[in-house]
Amino acid sequence: MSGGMSDPTVGVVSDEGYMDVRHVSRTESVMWEEEWVNCCKHLNQWDLLYDFSSSIGHPELLLDSAWRIGKWDAMRDVVYRAPSQDMPYGKLYNIYLAIQERKIQERDLEPCIQYALRDWQSLPAVVGDGHVRLLQRFHKLVELQESVS
Repeated sequence: MSGGMSDPTVGVVSDEGYMDVRHVSRTESVMWEEEWVNCCKHLNQWDLLYDFSSSIGHPELLLDSAWRIGKWDAMRDVVYRAPSQDMPYGKLYNIYLAIQERKIQERDLEPCIQYALRDWQSLPAVVGDGHVRLLQRFHKLVELQESVS
């Protein structure tokens, strides 16, 4: 089953069943990558995501996957390497690390909550993906607050 359509952005499947990605547009490639990451998350394939995020240098995905598989040293490296203004979700992972090291109190969550509230105020009135991600962050903060108290 070889060959393809006349559209150069459509991938061609070879006789061996592999996709020839030279003919796939960058946009489509990014879309497939995002879908693959979401599928791995839903299937709890955190080891795979950890390896993938390490190879492409995606700090947020690296932190999320390292946290879920207990790679605390890798989390520490990412959190301490990147400045907090470049990585707002890094504050949340700092708290995860502090909980793991049993060095946290409820007052330590306050700056993270304030930062999330400031982010919420900066969002537009029309609800979008940014709102969903921030609500997920608030949910994590509530869980952290409950685990500390």
